[in-house]
Amino acid sequence: MMDEKQKNNIIGVAIMVAIFLGYSYYMQVKYPPPSGVQNTEQSSDLGALQQKEAADQGQLNPKTPSSGSGEPSEASMNEGVSVPKGAENSALNWQALPAESLVFQGKLSEFSLSQKTPNFSKVILNDYFSEKEQQNHVNLAFNGFTILGQVGDGFLYEEIQTKPLVAERSDASLIFSHLDGMYKVDDAFTPNNDNYGARFTSTFTNQGEVSADLVGAVAWTVDVPYTTSSGSSFLTGVVLHPRITYRVNEKTKFIDIEEVCADAQEERPTFKGVQLDFLGIDEHYFLRSLMPKNKTVNLTTYMKPLATGGGCRLTMVISQALGVIKPGASGSIEFDGYFGPKSSEILTAHDKNLYHTLDMGIFDFIAQPLYRVIIYFYGLVGNYGIAIIILTMILKILFYPLQRQATF
Repeated sequence: MMDEKQKNNIIGVAIMVAIFLGYSYYMQVKYPPPSGVQNTEQSSDLGALQQKEAADQGQLNPKTPSSGSGEPSEASMNEGVSVPKGAENSALNWQALPAESLVFQGKLSEFSLSQKTPNFSKVILNDYFSEKEQQNHVNLAFNGFTILGQVGDGFLYEEIQTKPLVAERSDASLIFSHLDGMYKVDDAFTPNNDNYGARFTSTFTNQGEVSADLVGAVAWTVDVPYTTSSGSSFLTGVVLHPRITYRVNEKTKFIDIEEVCADAQEERPTFKGVQLDFLGIDEHYFLRSLMPKNKTVNLTTYMKPLATGGGCRLTMVISQALGVIKPGASGSIEFDGYFGPKSSEILTAHDKNLYHTLDMGIFDFIAQPLYRVIIYFYGLVGNYGIAIIILTMILKILFYPLQRQATF
């Protein structure tokens, strides 16, 4: 017969195993295996919904060809803007760039852009794959997204949608130009395809005849699906919800996009004069994020459900006062961007603040130091299994005195 102490030991072991299994399940829901996955089926579905919505508003050329893979080709994204309405009378010299001038290819990633909104049509991660479609890459911009400068922090996306984007390509950058009131806005995009990064610079030039106070802003608009599957055989049927993530005044927060978008009473992230370390869209496996160079900014968020359902049109406007701009003078705002996997080593190497996008839940205060120790041992032995065994042995040694005392 077992005595009371043995029964308690067995119960304790059972509880610890249950906690371990539950927490392992929780972490696998949040973060993927190293290969990376994306639910391209859901992406394709929302892409179709987005196209239908745009077609209803007369925004798509019905003759635009499709690549047939659920992802628009560079040629199709730029077709329909070769002779845009109103371009012949524009104050800017508009011309269509060849498709190859709108593509930046690198070792780790590839950016494809367009001269109409959304002006980012593809962000390809070469080292990851989609299990569902058996594709050897992941597209982070499966519905496209728009990043453009604007004057003020209002919601101007629907107005910008109707305007063609003048573009000029250099070896390292692509510059989009458009007019916003008395200002010419030049948006320079410079990717770093070898570290999933990019640089965004929006320059506002006063083309008027009088000086004026300027609030410069960058608006990031993206149609986000409410849900995506885990893509894991172990977690089949598990639903993941994309989230807004940001770090303001050294505090990180995550907001479920569906909950906030579907309920008009929910508070949208809106701040004045805060220290913003990053603003991003957390898709559990991958992260799209902007980091302002000038950390003290304003943030205004606009949301509305897509008319066809299944997702949310999200516009996040980061603005800052640029002071009085004289005629012919300019002011600018700069951002670093990150479009890549949620790997602690890669995130930290890019920007130390991005480490805070790794949300480890209610056990974060325990998981973070243990995770760092595992990463340290992994760097020594090159195997996560052995690293975990080493950590387990160290913990056994540290807790042996307590275990011995409880036994005798």
